[in-house]
Amino acid sequence: MMMMLIRPQLSVITAPRVHYSPPPPVCIRVTTGSLAGDLNVLVNSNNGKGFVEVSVTGRLYELDEVVVDECFANLVGVQVKGTTDRSWMGSILVSTDHRMSYNPFTCLDCSGTADNTTSIVVGGNDDSGDIATTQCLGGKTCTLSFRPPFCILVKTGSGRYNNGYAEVLVDSGNGDGYVPEAGGNHGRGQVIVDKCFADIVGVQVKGTNDDAWVGGVFLSTDNRVSYSAFTCDDCTGTTNLAGTIIVDGDESSNFGAPTYCRNGNTCTLPVHVPQTVVSGLVRSYACNDENLSVRPSWKLMGFFNSSDSDCAGLATSTYDETLCGLGLFP
Repeated sequence: MMMMLIRPQLSVITAPRVHYSPPPPVCIRVTTGSLAGDLNVLVNSNNGKGFVEVSVTGRLYELDEVVVDECFANLVGVQVKGTTDRSWMGSILVSTDHRMSYNPFTCLDCSGTADNTTSIVVGGNDDSGDIATTQCLGGKTCTLSFRPPFCILVKTGSGRYNNGYAEVLVDSGNGDGYVPEAGGNHGRGQVIVDKCFADIVGVQVKGTNDDAWVGGVFLSTDNRVSYSAFTCDDCTGTTNLAGTIIVDGDESSNFGAPTYCRNGNTCTLPVHVPQTVVSGLVRSYACNDENLSVRPSWKLMGFFNSSDSDCAGLATSTYDETLCGLGLFP
């Protein structure tokens, strides 16, 4: 009697191909209005070079002439500056939907009665203030942001021994690294930094004297409506939140604060940027109302063919413990 071996047929289930769709480019359009003149336009495209000029230095832009019409994959911010007494007036607009629509930038440090760039005057002197309500005059370099700016607030506590010495540095992503924003001896209740930036990499604090400083370091991403405490990467104490932090040149001070930056150490308070993909790293988030003990997780939704070029990066992907941190964004 012969026996037959019957092979069961296997059904291969193939998951739909998953593609990462990058966000649309950010396009800027600078157009001369009713006042011909010259200006410098600089762009930070997050390529590590800081702000780079995209206009033509010394050129006189005529009425209705387009100064810049260019798109960038990862635009951080724009700067404008007048270098001569030939003031320029026009519009500086941004599009994030493939040039379907345009909106004005917000000028972080312009003068005048407005801060949007639907109409802005830029000049090397102060003679053209009546031309537009948003003004960048006197040869000043003005920074434009197309998203709510990153605003830093550093304030000394109001307690009896909270006054003291501290240095505060900020890396605004312009290629200059950490630049001092405040230093010296700060009195109780004193605001020592209250400044907005188009982009921020992080803040550093350092004690410069054995007379310790106690205060808070906060970040706002909604035009100063609300603030959250920074987290400190290399502080000591019972927490890493910088809402109440001691900054000391030695280790003699405590004052009951839960977070310490002592012995003259430079402590870094990073900004956890809200982009999904940053420099090849992918960050998952816990929800804003969840307990801080909740760990964000990734779930594999299907099977992937290792020979598929779209999935090649998964073969070498690893879990990075250091990427997880307390986010400051809702």
